[in-house]
Amino acid sequence: MTKLSIDSVAHDFKIWRASRTKKNIPDHLWDKAVQLSDQYPIGKVVRILRLSGSQMAARRKKRETNSKISVAHPISFVELNMPSAMPCGLPVSNANSCNRLEIRRPDGVALAIEQLSEQTMLQLLNQFIQVVQ
Repeated sequence: MTKLSIDSVAHDFKIWRASRTKKNIPDHLWDKAVQLSDQYPIGKVVRILRLSGSQMAARRKKRETNSKISVAHPISFVELNMPSAMPCGLPVSNANSCNRLEIRRPDGVALAIEQLSEQTMLQLLNQFIQVVQ
């Protein structure tokens, strides 16, 4: 991460204030201001950038909250005994029927499994469901 200079960020705020169409400070400028508060005293950042101290404190708190990883339940691993799978396309009964399984977490991370026969996919899913229950 590149260190910002307080003068360059002050210049960015000056340009924004001269040409702004909205009253709210854009997020990218807030991000720079909060980043500066790690390098300089908050009072100096607020004074030079002409920001509200309470808004700056709220932005810093929001950043700290977002950077903490909260895990309600510890992550556990599920062992699946995968049968010897034949890749799709081989002349084995039911192996020509290939599927794709995709599981998405609320945070957007995805796990995709493909190139398995329907039978193998169902066996994996059944094992997974039994472990979870």
